[in-house]
Amino acid sequence: MYGDLIENFSVFIWFLIFIIFFFIESKRKDILFIYFSIASFLSGISAIFTKDVEVQIVIFIISSLIFIIFLKIIVDRIVESNFKFKHKKYIEDRFCIIVKEEDEKLFLYKVITKSGIYIAKYISKQENPRKFKICSIIHDDGKIILIK
Repeated sequence: MYGDLIENFSVFIWFLIFIIFFFIESKRKDILFIYFSIASFLSGISAIFTKDVEVQIVIFIISSLIFIIFLKIIVDRIVESNFKFKHKKYIEDRFCIIVKEEDEKLFLYKVITKSGIYIAKYISKQENPRKFKICSIIHDDGKIILIK
């Protein structure tokens, strides 16, 4: 009886760690903790199938290293290069997700849309937006996107 409770508790702990890392990532300016978040999510899934905590920890460590070493390099280069999925001058997307703060004083942010990754200017009289916030695209002049 207590064995099942402990096994289910490890699943709960991994998903709690996933939420904590994701929350930390949303408060930071650079992209790092999302990789720990994904690794803890994978460990939580492995905890459903494997009851051995050591195996779960090994899965967390190995997947964290893989994400940080390989994916971080690729994702950082894609975000920095304003990667375009469609090669049109103007985008037709209506929504975007803020990925990274580019310039705090000018309210410039890196955003991802269905069409690619762009630099966008945030125009709102409310507080500064957070990472992973979904914004609406209100204007695109071919050079910079305006979002709110």
